[in-house]
Amino acid sequence: MIYIVLSLGSGGHVGLWPKYWVFLQNFAWPIEDFFGVSWSLAIEEWFYFTFPLGMLLAGKMIGNKPRAYWITAIVYVIAPFVLRLLVIETQQNIPWDASVRKVVMCRLDATMFGVIVAGFSILRPKIWDRLKHPACLLSGAVFVALGCALLETGSNGVAYAFTFIPLGWALCLGPAVSFQLRSGSW
Repeated sequence: MIYIVLSLGSGGHVGLWPKYWVFLQNFAWPIEDFFGVSWSLAIEEWFYFTFPLGMLLAGKMIGNKPRAYWITAIVYVIAPFVLRLLVIETQQNIPWDASVRKVVMCRLDATMFGVIVAGFSILRPKIWDRLKHPACLLSGAVFVALGCALLETGSNGVAYAFTFIPLGWALCLGPAVSFQLRSGSW
């Protein structure tokens, strides 16, 4: 609020404000210098807004709510991954941090992996029980480590890294919940 008041007199970044009000500052393009830390909030907000709409649309078309959930989830995992590959492949020597990692359309899958795990807990309890196995914690750590190593390679490795890292953390959710339930507390 203070920034807004101070910016009014000096011109500041007033022209950028409308983009930030509707979380469009990094929708399909790199974020500008103004309030750079808002990139992750925009990704989350667009996910929380569009995923239910996608499920609603799929549900109307398919008529089966669980199936609509899984189809929408698959689209939310595959589409950003393919877009990341296209961006990296078509734009040589781009700064992946600003042009891929912090762009909404390239990262909608990051939150989706956790939502998929939650979906298993409700819609597929037998799979959820398997995901609570401690081996999933090790598998998750391997995916996170592999993703971090891929970040160092640059190029197409970045597209895979931004799939492997959230997938790895999502695999850790089952054992974490299982540990909490057994011990009663953290």
